[in-house]
Amino acid sequence: MIVKNPISGLTSESLEEAYGQEVSLFLHCHLRGYDRSGQGFHGDTEYYDKYGAPVGMQNSWQEGYHDIEKKLADHFKTVVDHQLKFPVVAGMGGGVHIYKPLHCNKENKEPWNWTGWIPRPKIWLYQGCFFTNRCFLGLRGNEIQNNLWDYHPHEEQEGENLQVDELMYSQIEPNDRYRGGYWFQNEPFGRYLHIFSLKSHENDPKTNTSSMRYNYIVHPLAYRAAINTIPDNSVDAMQWAIINMPNETHFGEGKPWGEKCHGLEIFNDFTYFYSYQPLKKDGPHNGELCKDDDRYYYFWFDTYPIEFAVFLLDSALARGVYFHTMCANDAFYERSIGGGEVPNEILLADPKGGLVRYNMKFRDHSNDSRLGVLRTDQPLNRVAEEQYAGNFAAIGFLNNQPYKLQTVFGYVTLLDRELKIKNAVFKKEKKEMGLNEGETLALKYLRKGCYYSTTGLSKLFKYDHTAPIARQPNNEWMCYDLTNEMELTFTFLKCSDDMAHLIWRYTIMCKTTGNNLETSHGYFKLDPVYQTVLDLKNSYTLADVKWIYFTAISPTNPQHRAWFHAIRGPAFGKPSQANLLKLKHNVVKTCVSEKNTEVVTVTPVDTIQVTEVEKGDLDFILEKVPNVNDIYVYFMQAHSHQQDFSELKMNKKVKESSRRIPPRYLQSVHGYFSCRDDHPTRINLSASWDKETVKDNKVYFYHIDANTGEPHSMEKGYEPKTFSNKICTIS
Repeated sequence: MIVKNPISGLTSESLEEAYGQEVSLFLHCHLRGYDRSGQGFHGDTEYYDKYGAPVGMQNSWQEGYHDIEKKLADHFKTVVDHQLKFPVVAGMGGGVHIYKPLHCNKENKEPWNWTGWIPRPKIWLYQGCFFTNRCFLGLRGNEIQNNLWDYHPHEEQEGENLQVDELMYSQIEPNDRYRGGYWFQNEPFGRYLHIFSLKSHENDPKTNTSSMRYNYIVHPLAYRAAINTIPDNSVDAMQWAIINMPNETHFGEGKPWGEKCHGLEIFNDFTYFYSYQPLKKDGPHNGELCKDDDRYYYFWFDTYPIEFAVFLLDSALARGVYFHTMCANDAFYERSIGGGEVPNEILLADPKGGLVRYNMKFRDHSNDSRLGVLRTDQPLNRVAEEQYAGNFAAIGFLNNQPYKLQTVFGYVTLLDRELKIKNAVFKKEKKEMGLNEGETLALKYLRKGCYYSTTGLSKLFKYDHTAPIARQPNNEWMCYDLTNEMELTFTFLKCSDDMAHLIWRYTIMCKTTGNNLETSHGYFKLDPVYQTVLDLKNSYTLADVKWIYFTAISPTNPQHRAWFHAIRGPAFGKPSQANLLKLKHNVVKTCVSEKNTEVVTVTPVDTIQVTEVEKGDLDFILEKVPNVNDIYVYFMQAHSHQQDFSELKMNKKVKESSRRIPPRYLQSVHGYFSCRDDHPTRINLSASWDKETVKDNKVYFYHIDANTGEPHSMEKGYEPKTFSNKICTIS
């Protein structure tokens, strides 16, 4: 039976396209309307939206799940109709921000019982047609926003004469000596830790008192641009919190939050959207064509879209702290009052509110140089546009997003080779979609780690009865632990024909002499006809392996990637705060060593000599390149910027904050980007990293051949140059 959603216009039949052996979700969506029990029977309208701004009590739920369902439907139809290179979304995980125990029950002790309200599915018959209140999977959840845990929302007021200063809720900044958040109580280093908890609508049958949960850390880099206005060295503080998560007292066996924090977001669209903004008021937008020193450049100054937050994950794994790798998207929360177009009628109840308002509605595309609309020899994005074969509607959709044709969305893609979720949702003997059963299965798949995270790639493999990346002894399930009885070989399924162009990377960390650590990055391609076996047993000693994981990268847009969870090796070890200053990086070339009627075997052959460039001011120029299809890479080790405690630069809020600062962490940063042959590319890393702390005073560059997947040092004549005092010098 076909049912239709009157809000979104989608039918259950059309939605079946989203359910296959990969099922993609948007997580970290923001719902309004609270539900204390998490069962979706009734929304709790006593309280407020996510930043304490008042909402209509009776209609708040309509701006929650209904609004997100419509956004999901619009995205679904756009991707399908225009054949965009994004997964087809099947659902979302949504929740509310929880600030203070007064938001909980009468005893003020149960924030875990609150969720964003997603009602139970219902269906009705009207004039011969069946309608449903929901089409998409919806996982309930909540988010403890730790740096606002002391914030007391203002009293709700109803009436025509309501006067509220909306801007005061655009972002709350701490202004005390830190009285303590919910997570890591009384510890200032945990101020920026925000944890999202997805929650089953049913109690655990074993305990009948708690619900099955999936917990993960969200937007860990959200505050790094505000180092001198929001205190505590947010990047180092977040790294400290991530590494210390196994000791967080709210987690453990039998505790309401569940046994652990499962995942870490390495991509979140809040930070991605924010990074698109210009460094200066009249400056260029990140990633776009601009003019400086009488020359045009494709200008990157905030490297978050290039590096994501993988360095936080790698740093945790190096210290024996394990997380699932997650990408999330919270782009579908919007709030407005009235129907006007003026900025002050958009409530800034969401941290993206001002950015959405400015970038989507109030820019003059004809004369704003920050858009990169410049009269040059070659039209902007011409090459990328041609790849869409004249699909101008698709280009129009992407041009409304940050980074235009380089846009990404963050998905979690569940691996469901046996189509259990599809069979649960579309039970033919039922008169409605089995969303309840599908949501429970989705949560179980998350907890088992049966998913990969992606910023735009999907349908990676030709699925059969084995796992996509198989290890002994059980090849039916993904393996996340290597034992000394196994071999360092990994069998990949045949890649789908559409994904044969992807470059695959293995990242492996091993212990070396003197307990030093060495990380190697090797690149290879999968075969669409044969299974591909990556054979590492003669290149690395299994007993020394701390971890290994795999990443797929698209040469057509290196911001489109897919990450599989790390596989722990025998040397993974217990959680440690060890200082890892002696970490070494290698870039490895691989080749096909054997090919028969069933498999292609790929093995490492050599370590390439990467191109070393003096760090200078961390501002680099890459001239027009010979091959625009290749992937260009930089890597280095450096510290994030540290808060300036000098009296001259310290504002009142920073002065009143805690003087305790977290330990500094030397981060290993890899950035992947594309270059053009019509103008040079300029990468200024100084806005993200402390140039005085770059290890060995070197930044390393290389590129990856899009056709073969082989890494190479930069060709002579195309080496990166340092940009200093308006003079380009070859390093």
